[in-house]
Amino acid sequence: MPALYRHDALRLLSRLTPRRLWNAAKVLASFYVARLSRRPIQWGLPITISIEPTTACNLRCPECPSGLRAFTRPTGNLRTDFSARWSMNCRPTCFT
Repeated sequence: MPALYRHDALRLLSRLTPRRLWNAAKVLASFYVARLSRRPIQWGLPITISIEPTTACNLRCPECPSGLRAFTRPTGNLRTDFSARWSMNCRPTCFT
């Protein structure tokens, strides 16, 4: 195993708690139950969350809503208190 992958695996294991492990098991189990039953089933909370800190971009990428200026909300940056509050709410179940 390359050293890079070993480091990533050790970092993930160091952040693993019983609560996060239980949440990941619920998410994985719901995936397989939904696949077998062919019904949408969701147990558990998200394992990871990605937050875009800004809607301001000048690259104009054709596949990006920011580049196409297709947002319904105003262009700007995320408020610091909002991201801090989300980070604290998601910390018990998400890997940060």
